[in-house]
Amino acid sequence: MNERTQRELQDRIEAFATDLTEILRRTVADSVAEALGGVRQPTSAAPAPRGGKIEAARAARAEALFREVTRKGDRRIEQIAKSMRISTKELKAPMGRLLKAKRVKRTGAARGTRYRAA
Repeated sequence: MNERTQRELQDRIEAFATDLTEILRRTVADSVAEALGGVRQPTSAAPAPRGGKIEAARAARAEALFREVTRKGDRRIEQIAKSMRISTKELKAPMGRLLKAKRVKRTGAARGTRYRAA
């Protein structure tokens, strides 16, 4: 499989995961509001918009991650995620982009991998 096809597949998978996450967040918010006796404002059932907005969000996430790695380098992904108050799963794709762009370097292997600004 060539690089372009892999990139397109990855983009589609990420968009699908984003849509699922949004649906689950709305469902949880509705359930909590109902349990507390409040009424939640209805939201559009349409999936998240694609294209420029998603790319902008991805770029913003990667930049925030890069700033955090630059701020205090040579840390594991778990430590970075904790300081950003985000899950490590959500950092996987942006970290991959930063590594591919050679803005971040890594040392170690598996759970011992540490990241620092290039």
